[in-house]
Amino acid sequence: MIPILDLFITVVRVIFAIIVILFLPGFLLVNALFPKKRELDEKDPWLVRLVFSVVLSIAAFIAVGFFLNSLGVNSDTGLGYFSTPYILLCLGVLCVVFLGLGIWRGAYPFIYDPLKARTGVKVGGKEKDNMERLREVRLEIADLKRRLSVPLKDKEKERLEEKLEKLQTEREKILTELRGGPDKKKRRP
Repeated sequence: MIPILDLFITVVRVIFAIIVILFLPGFLLVNALFPKKRELDEKDPWLVRLVFSVVLSIAAFIAVGFFLNSLGVNSDTGLGYFSTPYILLCLGVLCVVFLGLGIWRGAYPFIYDPLKARTGVKVGGKEKDNMERLREVRLEIADLKRRLSVPLKDKEKERLEEKLEKLQTEREKILTELRGGPDKKKRRP
């Protein structure tokens, strides 16, 4: 072959190997574990995701290595299964699994949005933040109601009832915003 073409092919293979071994499995796993953008770090979420991606990719590669080594010796070749085709196959399967988990958990809303699937309403930006806050408020209200169902001291019971009242007011405010104000009627989430 021509030396320049040989060099080009080698460079492309190295870049592909770096992406497949040191980035892709970890990136897909991080997105599956933490589907929200700012779930890991408020200030610089992409830097944290990049670091986690590299670390988890190396861990996935090591796990694949242990798995392939545990299979023993290939009787046809007399060698182990720790070779390029088997490594790529295992990492590819892991990437597909992690991608599927990420889609299911909502990391890729352009493919599948679980919030839209549950509510039937496409939400984004402020509406999505309101939906998440509404869910948190509903959980807090349920927790407060559970705590109020047991006998408490008068002072603590009064404090919890005040907090419950504030949360119920906040819930109504969020619902009003999601409906588009007091005049418009949208579907209730």
